Amino acid sequence: MALIHAINGLNGEFIKWREPELDAVTVAVVANAVIAVAATRNAA
Repeated sequence: MALIHAINGLNGEFIKWREPELDAVTVAVVANAVIAVAATRNAA
């Protein structure tokens, strides 16, 4: 799925230059929110 690919790419960029532990949590939360919204829109 292209959306997940794009999110994973962004995650990699963030983790390179920010606090990895804090950012991994933030990115995971944001990614899950984006995926949930996308899934909801696809289901609707």
